[in-house]
Amino acid sequence: LVGFILIAVFLTSLSGARLLDKYLYLHSPINNDFCMTSSCVLSSEGIKTYNLNTTELERLDVPSVGPMWVYPLYDVGPSYSLGINKQIKALVVVRPLLIVPAVEVVVYQFRGTHFTGKQKFYVVWPQSPGNVLSKKLDFHFTVLIIKGGGGGGGGAA
Repeated sequence: LVGFILIAVFLTSLSGARLLDKYLYLHSPINNDFCMTSSCVLSSEGIKTYNLNTTELERLDVPSVGPMWVYPLYDVGPSYSLGINKQIKALVVVRPLLIVPAVEVVVYQFRGTHFTGKQKFYVVWPQSPGNVLSKKLDFHFTVLIIKGGGGGGGGAA
């Protein structure tokens, strides 16, 4: 029984990280990177694309090891609290904790090429990742749902 519980916690943590992907990819102009070390995070595509200062990022303490997904967020959208448009510029590291059903989310805000702050929070199962992201980052996060069509191309005869 203990073995099944450990496997369930492990899978729940990984699933939570992948579910966060569904919310973050919409606001990321480039693909995310999968990393296992902090050096991979420091050389990720988002760092290169926006020419971000890696020395500043190292000072803000990048997670060192473990499975991590790195998302550069760069978008304009409605604020969660006020509903007015705001800009979000951040490098987000999503890391499943694997021993508890939770995901660590570390957000590094940047302006220009310089990092301006860091925020760390957790998405614990069964919380909705979209709600947690929206509240913590004050930016409306949602998923894109595409309904499958019932065929039919309709056409005039």
